[in-house]
Amino acid sequence: MTIRELLDLLIARARVPVEVKVDPARYRPNDTPLLLGNPARLRAELGWTPQIPIEQTLDDLLEYWRSHTP
Repeated sequence: MTIRELLDLLIARARVPVEVKVDPARYRPNDTPLLLGNPARLRAELGWTPQIPIEQTLDDLLEYWRSHTP
């Protein structure tokens, strides 16, 4: 999942308008343009598989912060 996809999921859950601005000045010349993770080793060595969908994780996270922020 890309950061943009994750951001889009969060924006869809927002209760206020959200504007995303990309600032090219914040990019560094040595940033990796694409970095992909692979959970195959976790699955193979630990038998790990995700049990909670990312959407539920985001909902729980937002609910926590909404209830703990004045």
